[in-house]
Amino acid sequence: MPKSAKKLITTITMHPDKNFLARTVMLAATSAEAGGFPSGALVLLDGAILGEGLSRSRISPDPTAHAEVEAIRAAAVKTGTSRLLGATLYSALEPCLMCLCSAYWAGIARIVYGAGKRQFKPAYYEGGVSLEITARALNRQILIDYLPGFEERIVRLVEEWEKGQGSYRS
Repeated sequence: MPKSAKKLITTITMHPDKNFLARTVMLAATSAEAGGFPSGALVLLDGAILGEGLSRSRISPDPTAHAEVEAIRAAAVKTGTSRLLGATLYSALEPCLMCLCSAYWAGIARIVYGAGKRQFKPAYYEGGVSLEITARALNRQILIDYLPGFEERIVRLVEEWEKGQGSYRS
C-alpha cells in the first residue's frame, strides 16, 4: 500500500468527525452555487451516510428547507422510517432551533457543527436561544459538539454569498 493511501486511512480512522464535517462544508459551497444559503448537512448512522442536505429555503417556497431538515428527510426516505435512532447530524453551521427540534423528533443522538451562530448576523438565527440550553431542556438529551477548525472557511462562504445574493431577508 502506498504511503499516501496509508496516511489517508489513518486520518479517516482517527478523525471521522472532521471528514464528515468537511463534507458538509463542501455541501454548503454546492448550496451557495445553486443559489441557496451556504449550509450543508448530513446524517450518519453506523458509519454510513443516510442522507445529505443543502439549504433550499431561499430558492424554494419551503421555509423549513434548511440543510439539516433536508438531510433528515433524505435519511428518513432512505431508511423508510422517521426514527433515526442513534444517528449523528453533521452541520456546517450551528443548527437553528427548528433544526434541533427536527433532529430531536427523528431520534438523532448527536449533532456536530463547525461554525457557531455568534459568527453570523443575528437575522440568520431567530431569537437568542442557546442550542445547548434548549437541548438540555428536552426530555431526551442530544449530545452537541462544536468542532473547531472549520469556522474560517464557513464564514468566508457566507460572506461571499452575502456579496452575491445580498443579506438574508425575511
